[in-house]
Formats: sequence, structure tokens, C-alpha cells
Amino acid sequence: YKVRADYLKQNYWSEPQTVTSDTATTISIAHRDVTVTVQGDNGISLEPRANLPVTLYSEGGAALQLSGTTDDNGQAVFSLPVQPIKVRTAYLHAEYWSPTDSSATPTLTINEGNAEIHVSMLDSPVEDARVWLYTNEGLATGINVYTNADGIATFRVPETSFLFRAKYLGQNFWSEPVAFTANQTTPVAIATGGGGLTVTLTRDDNTPLEGVQAWLYSEDDFYLGRNGYTDAQGVVSFQAPDGTYKVKFKYLGYEWWTGILQIPGNVDQQLVIPHQEMTITVAGDYNGDTRPYIDSKIRVYNDQGKDLNLYANTDAQGRVTFSLPQQPYSFGTVYGPTTYSSDLYTWTDGQLLIPEGLVEVQVERAGEVLPDVQVDVYHNNDIRTGLTGTTDAQGVVSFRLPQGTYKFRAVYLRNT
Repeated sequence: YKVRADYLKQNYWSEPQTVTSDTATTISIAHRDVTVTVQGDNGISLEPRANLPVTLYSEGGAALQLSGTTDDNGQAVFSLPVQPIKVRTAYLHAEYWSPTDSSATPTLTINEGNAEIHVSMLDSPVEDARVWLYTNEGLATGINVYTNADGIATFRVPETSFLFRAKYLGQNFWSEPVAFTANQTTPVAIATGGGGLTVTLTRDDNTPLEGVQAWLYSEDDFYLGRNGYTDAQGVVSFQAPDGTYKVKFKYLGYEWWTGILQIPGNVDQQLVIPHQEMTITVAGDYNGDTRPYIDSKIRVYNDQGKDLNLYANTDAQGRVTFSLPQQPYSFGTVYGPTTYSSDLYTWTDGQLLIPEGLVEVQVERAGEVLPDVQVDVYHNNDIRTGLTGTTDAQGVVSFRLPQGTYKFRAVYLRNT
């Protein structure tokens, strides 16, 4: 008798065996390491193809149920008998096969060409546009490249047809399907159109707002990395490809948005931020007795308490006027280390009342009151308030002060 083993689609036989009783026989199948290499060849250089699935087949195309994944060198190692095999891989949603090979180093070479994607706007190259590679059926490959200073993104692609999508300033632009030939470079043009967007920012129909920062956004509120400032005419401009956009301004503590701008089409808009004068009266309040704060610097804050770097000084009646948009604002003043703030007001006059107290300072020496002594008022951080007084016949001097913590210095016989 002879015994046959079927293994990896091959037949292996024992030596003839005469059987007269219980008999054992052995079939030895020698193995070796087989290193499969998957590479791309564009006629200029060979590049390993990493992380690709590799499956082994018999010469007749039957699956051997052996598979692996190529490493960074484009290789996968299998332990096999000496036998002819074919290798199959999947790359960019397509299948590729090697020729039949009985060696220990079979190679699957994918014939490739070069794709040069030229992205332009207004006939000028676009740098840093992101370009994605798709199959001819529109399946994403996950491969993307940014354009260089010449507006070119370069890909190595197998010898078949592909699509390309360029994204620039939030807009998508597609190529037509392009067929590639091995060992050749094929240019692909993607034109993004383009034009200028202009927004004029004013406080009424005719008064421009200068020096206001503006940001360019996509229609779905994605910031596109472009910003600028309005000029003396209240104008800010952006160059952008065909698409839809919005512009955001930050002005006096709040955000202001344009409507939709579109290239080509609606490329000019005026954004009016109406203003109205608001008068704030600043006064100290001691048990209902009020007095105006004259020449006090009053600052404006938004509803988050942010200082808007807008300020003015009160007049002889303790009043100050600001022209502001229709948003909530509070008003404050700093006295020493303490900030006093008003309530929020929107397009209405208001007041900033500063609570006050009466302080009586008596100066004495060894129980004897001292008249005609100069007393100076300091904040708790040792900064002078500028207030000073002189004790009366009872050694007393009074000060009406905003709520806070103070120190008092008496100057007597040139000592303090």
C-alpha cells in the first residue's frame, strides 16, 4: 500500500508499505519560510505597500486558507512546503494578483502611475488645499495630500481610474474621473473659481466702524482661518473660492454676523450695528443722601464682566454718556483696589450708586485730643486716596468714603 495526504491543495505520498500486521508509516512534508513582498512600481522607484491583506492561493486558484498583513517593508512571512503559489492583495478597493511562483520570495508588483493634482483659484495656485483620493466609483481610499506652494498635490496610483476631491476654505471641489497609465505622470486640474467678498460695517447707513476685527466662516459656522480688520471706510475684504460664507465681527463685547455671502453671486453686504446714547449717573450714596462723583473714570463691561477698554470721565453732575449697540452693558469705576459696578442696562439710562460710610478719626496723645492735625486717607494697600483733612477742636476729622478698607495717617510735629 501507499498513503496519500492532501495538504495545502497538494498531494503527498508515503513509500510503498507491505502490511502483514499493525504497521506505522510516516509522511514528512518539509517546510520553509516564504517571504511575500507587495510593492508599487511607477517606473521610477519601487515602494513597499504596508498594511495590506495578503492571501495565498494554489496554482489553480484554490484558497490555501493562509493570510497575513504586510509590514512596513511590504512583506508577510508564511511557513510553506515547496510548491507553486499565487498571492492576492486588496489595495484601494481593487484586487491584485501575483504570477505563479515556487520560490521562497514571491513578489506582487502593482503597476502605478503618478497623479499631479493642480488646485487653482482665480488662475493662481492654491497652497495647503487638502486633496483626497477616491475610486472611480466614489469610494474613499483614506489617502490625502496637501498642495505645495505651486498648488500641486502628488499621488502614486495604480493603473486604473480615480477621482480627486480638493477642500479649500471649507468648500469641496471634485475632478472628473481620470484614467492613469503605469509609469506615466498625468496632470489633473481642479479649479475652485473664486472672487472677493466685501463687508461694510457701519453704525448707521453712513457712519463706518473702523478697526473692528472680522473672521471668515463657512455657512455651517466653521472658522476658515482668515481674519482682518475694517478700514477707514468700515470695509473688510476676503478672497475665497466659489461657495457660501459668513463673516463674524467682534465689537464692543459681542459677536455680530452677516447673512450668507456667496461666490459667485452675493459678494457684497453692509452690516449695520445701530447705536444709541446711554447716560450713566455716578453718585455716592450715604443712607439715601447722594452726591455726584465728578471726573471719575467710568469703564464699560459686557454681560460677562469683560472690560471693553471703553471709558470716559464724569462731568460736573456725575454723568457720563456712551453710544452703544443694543446689548446689555454694565458700568464701573475703580477706587483704590476696589471696583464698583452697576447693574446691566440695554439702551436705557442708568446709574452707578457707590455705597458710602462716614468715618470719624480722632487724634490724641496720652488721652489729650489734638486739634489742627493733618490726617491723610490711604487705601488698605498703602496707596494714597488723595483725601486729606484737619482735626477740629475735639481732635476729630470726618471723611465720607466709598465702602472699603482704609488706613489713616496723622501728621503731628513732622511725625506720622
